[in-house]
Amino acid sequence: MTFTGMFYEDNNRVNRLWKASLKREIGRRVIYATVRLQKEPVILLGNQKSGTTAITALLGKAVKKRYVTYLRGLHPDLLDQVHTGEWTLETAIRQRAKLEFSFPVIKECNLTYFHEELATCFPKARFVFIVRDPRQQIRSLLSHLGLKGNAPGIKVEQLPHQGLWNAVLENRWSDHQSPYLMDNLALRWRQMAEIYWQNANSMLLIRYE
Repeated sequence: MTFTGMFYEDNNRVNRLWKASLKREIGRRVIYATVRLQKEPVILLGNQKSGTTAITALLGKAVKKRYVTYLRGLHPDLLDQVHTGEWTLETAIRQRAKLEFSFPVIKECNLTYFHEELATCFPKARFVFIVRDPRQQIRSLLSHLGLKGNAPGIKVEQLPHQGLWNAVLENRWSDHQSPYLMDNLALRWRQMAEIYWQNANSMLLIRYE
């Protein structure tokens, strides 16, 4: 039985039990009582559809460390509350994502906008920023969601509901948004790149080509 990703890859029964337990408050408390937060995690940030999942998996396997590419507990609705100050990021991690942050290698694109708070929670963390050509990144995102990008007048509010992806399309947790889809995606790429440049001395840059 190997424990290489978020769950035991070759034991579907264990996967189902863990996932079911994490959906219940009492189950989460039991599991969280058995794990400890990593003091020096490697945290990978960047835009969605920039190769972040593939690079995280390759890195984890290369250094033979457990890795996680999806933080189930940090739902966009909870991050909305972190952004408005109703929750601190530290509290959200301890109560909703402690299991994920017990892993040595962690990827969560949505936390890029929360880099400053994340660095405060994990002062010894090592950060990696993954970047992809914005034309390719946006094209990949639109293709993944079955959306067309050749109509610049498309408004976000006109789009069909995209579940968890709505937070990306709306460019949530940024101080600047646009009602137009393509403007929002371009803004999101630029703003995340600016976060890297502001912290270039403490982030490793990886280009996904």
